[in-house]
Amino acid sequence: AYGQTGTNATIFAYGQTGTGKTYTMDGPAKDPGLMSKSITAIFAGLPDSRQVHFQYAQLYDSDFLDLLEPPTDGSGVKKLTIAEGPNFTFLKGAKFATATSAQALIQD
Repeated sequence: AYGQTGTNATIFAYGQTGTGKTYTMDGPAKDPGLMSKSITAIFAGLPDSRQVHFQYAQLYDSDFLDLLEPPTDGSGVKKLTIAEGPNFTFLKGAKFATATSAQALIQD
């Protein structure tokens, strides 16, 4: 699929509060949601030596929240902006992490 060829992918859920976005994305332990299933499928098609670089953010009330590295000053908001890299789009100011397996990415 896309991640296997060096292409970027985004998993995005949008809707009103209480409509099931978190359930759909995360799911309960016995029935994993869309994120876990997608991450597992991406890594299933990659060679063992391959790394995946990722950011994990939430868009809430017109602000991006870095879920890998929340602000520690108590404000709850760190200014993140959409930026264009040479081959990809990313959130400037958000933490990048690297995983070599689906389990490592899901646990991060």
